[in-house]
Amino acid sequence: MNCADLRLEFEGYARGLLEPGLAEKVRSHLETCSGCQEALAWVEPLVEGVLAAQLDPGAEVVDPVAIADAVLERA
Repeated sequence: MNCADLRLEFEGYARGLLEPGLAEKVRSHLETCSGCQEALAWVEPLVEGVLAAQLDPGAEVVDPVAIADAVLERA
């Protein structure tokens, strides 16, 4: 897998939803790729914010795909 492929998995990785084998591939790649480390550093707080907003019924609904696209575009 290349960086672009792995970055598509960052939301699931940040949420702990990846299958163990895929999570290990992402983890291993992150050990050596500073670009993906920086991209994940953008994704993790956004995922946390989306999850927090979903738990609050009065919160504005955020489209996680749009957020991930914006993050990947900046990365």
